[in-house]
Amino acid sequence: MSEFDLNGKITRTHKAEIGLGQIRNVTRLGDGYILSLICEDDHARLIKMSGDGFVTDAFSYESNDCRYFITDMIEYNEKIYLSAYSVPKLEDEEKDAGGRYEIAAVLNYIFDNRLMGDITDEEVTRLMRENFTAVILVCDPISGIPKEFYSVEESIGGKLMIDESNQLVWNVESITNAFFSPLTSSFSIRSTNMIFRYTFDKSGVLLNQEKTEEFAVFSR
Repeated sequence: MSEFDLNGKITRTHKAEIGLGQIRNVTRLGDGYILSLICEDDHARLIKMSGDGFVTDAFSYESNDCRYFITDMIEYNEKIYLSAYSVPKLEDEEKDAGGRYEIAAVLNYIFDNRLMGDITDEEVTRLMRENFTAVILVCDPISGIPKEFYSVEESIGGKLMIDESNQLVWNVESITNAFFSPLTSSFSIRSTNMIFRYTFDKSGVLLNQEKTEEFAVFSR
């Protein structure tokens, strides 16, 4: 972490070891920061850092029957909101489709049933919708423990933002159409998702659900 003055000169730098993993998101948390990491075996790991760059705490989220993948986060009304999606845990954790755990169950179904060239887009869409659930976790900023939990089936949790009325907006991407592309190098499954917009007040009460005309793309 580096600080710069108004002339662009570095005034202070501190290096913190966070282990193997990539930083996906960073947001303010009081006088410090909270970082979301992408790790090989843990896609819902968070690290808290002080304002001067020192690691103060770390925690991760998992349940007995599913894995979480954090997509966005924001501090709102002195709480941390995490947007994510969950997928069921695999019966055989080693069949993770080369580290693509999110779609491993779908790919395993295709390969185990030898449907490489025969599966339809409708069937892929059904499998994807059954596999994904959008979730939003409302967490205590000190302990990181989730205090509230919302979920939307057949969807992926998207962006979080605060609107002009100081209300929290959560984009939920409903899986609308998906297809299997085994010969594509950059992805095996791609889906087009319709965005639904959920608005919450400061107390966490859902005020509005809006179907937009916007779409998002999910590829793995």
